Amino acid sequence: MNPIHDTDVLLLLAVALASKRKPATLDELITALSLTDKRLPPKVKLHDAFTRLSANGLMIEQDGGYTLTEAAQTVLALGRKNYEHEERVFRVKERLAEFEAPAGKHPVIQLAADALGAAISAYEASLPPLTKTEKAELKREQAGAPRRPPAASRGPGGRPRSRG
Repeated sequence: MNPIHDTDVLLLLAVALASKRKPATLDELITALSLTDKRLPPKVKLHDAFTRLSANGLMIEQDGGYTLTEAAQTVLALGRKNYEHEERVFRVKERLAEFEAPAGKHPVIQLAADALGAAISAYEASLPPLTKTEKAELKREQAGAPRRPPAASRGPGGRPRSRG
């Protein structure tokens, strides 16, 4: 399967997590995606990942939800179960690089853009409000301002110590 995107791997892992007992709904997939990283991939990248994975026979739509195919389950079968998240993502990426899509035509999942947007909005609405610290970090991130040095490196009065 070429090319291999990070979003594809994250979506595969999220589907595996969310659809253990029954096909996962879009809301359940978004929640599973957020467990590994609070920042969700953009809607466009998620939509493309659904298309790529289903076109290569790794994911199917079933009973109003989404689940993995046998081929995807073999890609995700890594042997050990206690990999750290980054190592698991790396191993799955390696397996996807070696993956050859089964012959034949696979049904492509056609996601409505508004359905994906609604699921992401519903997830974001369920989050607790940001704390003061999180708001300050977000503002600093957006402004690109450097962080102040920790208090231990500041001299009396809160001013940075001179190094001279």
